Formats: sequence, structure tokens, C-alpha cells
Amino acid sequence: MNNLTETLAWELAPYNIRVNCLCLGPVLTETNHDLFMADPEKGLGGLLIKRFGLPEDVGVFCVFLASEASSWITGKIYELDGGLRSSFQQA
Repeated sequence: MNNLTETLAWELAPYNIRVNCLCLGPVLTETNHDLFMADPEKGLGGLLIKRFGLPEDVGVFCVFLASEASSWITGKIYELDGGLRSSFQQA
């Protein structure tokens, strides 16, 4: 995804099209609520911010990326994941 995002950003910039990528951590929705809440400590264990993301968290960032406030941003990878870390990084 990183390479695709950067390549598309290069290719589409002359057309004033910006390309960015969002890599999401666990986002709590109606669909996955029961799964996440069955063992919330397991899901929250790798998160620096000890809560699941909400659709609103993602939406606010998407609105920012779609706005003029981000008109000079392209080809970037954003991790919206509450500070998600692998078990190796936690050690």
C-alpha cells in the first residue's frame, strides 16, 4: 500500500489529485461490537491509547484530508490506530 500510495501520488499530482492512505487500527462499530467486547483487554493490550477507535475518529481525519486545510499533503501513509504496537515493540 505504501508503494501504491506514493506511485499514485506522483502520477496524479499533475492533475491536482492528492492520494493518501489510512491504515486503521481496531475501530469499534455495530458490526464488530460483540467481537471486540468479548475480550476488550485483549484488543486494547497493544494500544497506547487504551480505547478502541470510533467511526467519528476516522471521519474527522477524512474530512481534514478532503479539505483545503490539507491541500499540500499527498503521498502519505497515516496510521490511525491508537498507537498500536506489535508485541515485539512492547518488549
